[in-house]
Amino acid sequence: MNLIPWKNRPAMSGSRSPISPVSRARFEVDQLFDRMLQDPWGLWSATSEAAEFAAPLDVQEKGSELIVKVDLPGVDPKAVDVSVDGNMLTISGERKSEQTSEGDGWRHMERRFGSFQRTLQLPDSIDAESVEADHTNGVLSVRFKKVPATQARKVEIKTST
Repeated sequence: MNLIPWKNRPAMSGSRSPISPVSRARFEVDQLFDRMLQDPWGLWSATSEAAEFAAPLDVQEKGSELIVKVDLPGVDPKAVDVSVDGNMLTISGERKSEQTSEGDGWRHMERRFGSFQRTLQLPDSIDAESVEADHTNGVLSVRFKKVPATQARKVEIKTST
């Protein structure tokens, strides 16, 4: 769930881009709601947070396209499902763990594994039928063509005399 509008969404990655305190607060509230909806009572946070894999994504309007990029390091492209239903884009999949058992000598583990699903509402200006997806170097790119904006036209009012 994203509470931030499509346009003017701050780029939260990269230290060179200036981010206003308001933009950062909006981003943090958005992340808080995402976590709350995934685990509303905090019942799983002690056990599943360390094992949960989150697929971070970026959305960019570039020329006549909308591009969604999802970082999926270590995820087999065959284990990823991309679907469009109306104006909803859903990307789901699983990053499988290399760990076979606790007795295999693992001393420390920070990498996350597990299933993920991201669902985005696409803007009305997108042609959902034009979707294309490719996976290169651990990054899934999903591209949509934008529909040309319709121009308002003036309607002449006829009068009867």
